[in-house]
Amino acid sequence: MAKILIVDDEPEIVRGLEDNLRFEGYQTASAANGEDALALALSGAPDLILLDVMMPRMSGWEVCRALRAKGVDVPVIMLTARGEEVDRVRGLELGADDYVTKPFSLRELLARVRAVLRRPGPRERFEEFAPHRRYSRTPAQAEVRSRRRSPGLDPDPPWSRLQVRGRVRSF
Repeated sequence: MAKILIVDDEPEIVRGLEDNLRFEGYQTASAANGEDALALALSGAPDLILLDVMMPRMSGWEVCRALRAKGVDVPVIMLTARGEEVDRVRGLELGADDYVTKPFSLRELLARVRAVLRRPGPRERFEEFAPHRRYSRTPAQAEVRSRRRSPGLDPDPPWSRLQVRGRVRSF
């Protein structure tokens, strides 16, 4: 179950998003200002942050910049009333993964949340494209990874599609 951090200084928006995201099966946490958001993001390890731009103490721009500067690669969807092209571009250049302007469609926002959470995280991308790694989380992954080694180093020929299907069906 993914954990989503909702950051907005409008309690009605936070409450509505929490209710709808929980109904969809997500865990939620919330912050009403940028400083609290940064602290929660660094300590709570959310899977996604819904981040308002205009907030007290620390803006959403600054929160996003600080997260990226600290190497935190959590996906960020900016939720803001600032819909000008220059604002959208700035948010994306600061490291946001998506940008949604208020007022927004709840169905569209939920679809964007699902889309962002479907993307592989940094560790998953690294493991998928690093065939030289021989250890993995499960024995099945180790078996597949051992077959990805460079040609000439692996004495066993690669499996055909039919061989893979046969192995999968035999489980």
